[in-house]
Amino acid sequence: MSAPRRAEPAAWGEARLWADDAAAALAARRGWGAGAGAAERVAVVGARAATPYGLEVAAALARVAARAGRVVVSGGARGVDSAAHAAALDAGGDSLAVLGAGLEHAPGRLGALRARGLGLLSPFEPHRRGAAWAFPRRNEQVAALCGAVLVAEAGAASGALMTARAALRRGRPVWVALGRLGEPSHLGCYALLDEGARALSGERAWLEGEGAAAPPAPLGAPPLGAPSSWAPPSWAPPSSAPSSWAPPSSAPPSSALLAAAAAEPAHIEELALRAGLPLPAAMAEAALLELDGWLRALPGGRYARAALP
Repeated sequence: MSAPRRAEPAAWGEARLWADDAAAALAARRGWGAGAGAAERVAVVGARAATPYGLEVAAALARVAARAGRVVVSGGARGVDSAAHAAALDAGGDSLAVLGAGLEHAPGRLGALRARGLGLLSPFEPHRRGAAWAFPRRNEQVAALCGAVLVAEAGAASGALMTARAALRRGRPVWVALGRLGEPSHLGCYALLDEGARALSGERAWLEGEGAAAPPAPLGAPPLGAPSSWAPPSWAPPSSAPSSWAPPSSAPPSSALLAAAAAEPAHIEELALRAGLPLPAAMAEAALLELDGWLRALPGGRYARAALP
């Protein structure tokens, strides 16, 4: 895979980021000068432990963005992020992943997507390993890079809410996909409506809101009052979807949050209380522990301790 292209970071939007060769080549091809290009980039973000519906929404949004000439930006995580990256590349478009670690510590599971052209960016020095505090900063950078943020699925404690709120603070449009009323996997999306986000009536709504055009494609979002038998269209993971979870090989880290977790799933707010951590810190640490294989992320903002063989 491509190594970091420069010994020093370069200007990307509001920040200075390290870029691998694929990301640097994309910037050169697009003619992005210092701080330019936000209007050509759109973030598609959401839950790691996404439902099949959330994955389908992410893929549909990313395909529309790619076909409209936009670069799809996300965080390179499992779930919504990976579905968005893969769908953008499948559609012949470009995609960038902003990492919560230095480029030298990019997750190996991104290898297939990188081989297809996924570019990597990071606000951290190439040798810096991931840490709990890094993910809020990564989410902030995703928002800073993009002209709009699309939330495919997010529970009440999803880290995607950090990205959406960072965009709202900047006065940039945030669009959210809605599920059934009261569905835990979409509670965060409904919360964002009260903070200034707009609801997606279809995968083209955000482009139509800008006055842009995009090819039609039905999404199948559940209407209000839909019967309980309603189910979203079937979705099959792309060939580059992450493989099944593999247990970590090192000793468990010293973590109050990990100690508070058990085999029985618990909501992140409950785990934060048990561990005596502020909710944002608990969310960031949970994301890191899930990436390292110590926690399992489940729908509705719940986590459980991973069962080791």
